[in-house]
Amino acid sequence: MVRPVTPRAADAWKAALAVAVIAGGLLWHVLACTESPMAFSPGGKDLAFVLTQPYGKGMDKEGLVRGEMVFRLMVLSEGRPVRILEETADALLSAPAYSPDGRRLAYLRIPLLDAETAGRVKALADERAKALDPDLPDLPADLAAALAPPPPAGEPAPTELEFPDAEPLPSVSEAADWLRQSVALLPVKATLVVRDAATDAVVSTARLPLPLARDDLLITYLTLRPAWGQDGAIYMCVANVAFAIDPAAGKARALAAPVAIAALSPDGKTVAAVGEKVVAFLQTDGQAATYRRWEQPVSLSGLAWLDAETVALLEAEKGQPPRLHLLRRDGRDTKAVALDLPATGLVTEGATGQLALAPDGRHMVLAYKDDVFFLDTSGKVLKHWHGQDEPLAQPTFTPDSRRVAFKHFAKAKGPDESPVPAIVFYTPDGKEVSRTEIPPTRLKLEPPEEKPGPKPADEQTAPARDKSGN
Repeated sequence: MVRPVTPRAADAWKAALAVAVIAGGLLWHVLACTESPMAFSPGGKDLAFVLTQPYGKGMDKEGLVRGEMVFRLMVLSEGRPVRILEETADALLSAPAYSPDGRRLAYLRIPLLDAETAGRVKALADERAKALDPDLPDLPADLAAALAPPPPAGEPAPTELEFPDAEPLPSVSEAADWLRQSVALLPVKATLVVRDAATDAVVSTARLPLPLARDDLLITYLTLRPAWGQDGAIYMCVANVAFAIDPAAGKARALAAPVAIAALSPDGKTVAAVGEKVVAFLQTDGQAATYRRWEQPVSLSGLAWLDAETVALLEAEKGQPPRLHLLRRDGRDTKAVALDLPATGLVTEGATGQLALAPDGRHMVLAYKDDVFFLDTSGKVLKHWHGQDEPLAQPTFTPDSRRVAFKHFAKAKGPDESPVPAIVFYTPDGKEVSRTEIPPTRLKLEPPEEKPGPKPADEQTAPARDKSGN
């Protein structure tokens, strides 16, 4: 049951929802290439990642539809073939995160809907949003089942995460009201899945209600970067909310909303988050938060920690060369780094850059649609890689900073084939070290069912044929 909404809370909910809708306008772009972040195990021997198959299919639509593409969670280990942990056409799989000891792997599984059900859900959500009624009726049984499907066979029953009524900081109190109301309107029940990193077995699952619209799924796939803190909580930004989730205790709390992207500091003490004209630094113990006004647009994949005290923001102003800003976690602007990139600028709609910083603070990588720059942290370009329509995506440094991994998509060999994906490793100065091609999916996708239309005139009187063609 949703608690009654006071006039002030209702106004705050409406305002915050408006900002959340603008979040794509906060960051007016789609990323350089349609792929999700990757994660190394703490020791650097394992690389976990999610790929879509066929690559790019369905990414240009308003929302992702069940059955049209396969999401595949995989792990690449030293000296071993690629392991496929999960592949499904019924759910979106988010980027994964390793626990600090490397023994667990966590990710979100978000149910996908068919087009007809998605339309009904959207209509009902709009109806509920207009009502703002604290006594909302129960959802129709079929919609409730679609939004919270049962777990696959053999997995433990999911825990329903609790949201304790902890007294929030004044700066996020209105966001807490917004979260309660928007989740109550029409919650999508995502599943936080935790696997044993050695055996790949699912050891726990937990339901996370999200205020997620169908149109948000693509941005969720591209930007969700969970991080597992030293305190046992998993930190992530999804559906415009920065969450802290304790899977062992079965509890979750909202750190801030609405925000578009967030990143956990290396020491696990601070979450940096970017919202509409604001950068927030949130202590993970919930005791303090610092907010700084930020007018410049930031890439949706342009937030990374340089060290435990400094966070980097990749500016993404359309038509301008990119700029890198370094801020201390007390909110002070340390400096702007001049990037030695082409004067014509690379920031265009659909290509605003993916930023990766080496843990040792000596190198960084900027990846765009067809260009990758290997730089030192002074901004000097060490190597410029260019591959027309063969993107290197989601640069990710190994924990020892000696290599950087990419998802690579070679051109399709034929008009009916998809680009061939591979994981490619480079040195920080841009020399290719190795590559591993990804095996094809084991699932067969059915083409979307087309509604029958009027027959051509020359077929309207043709005799019917049986399935054999006679």
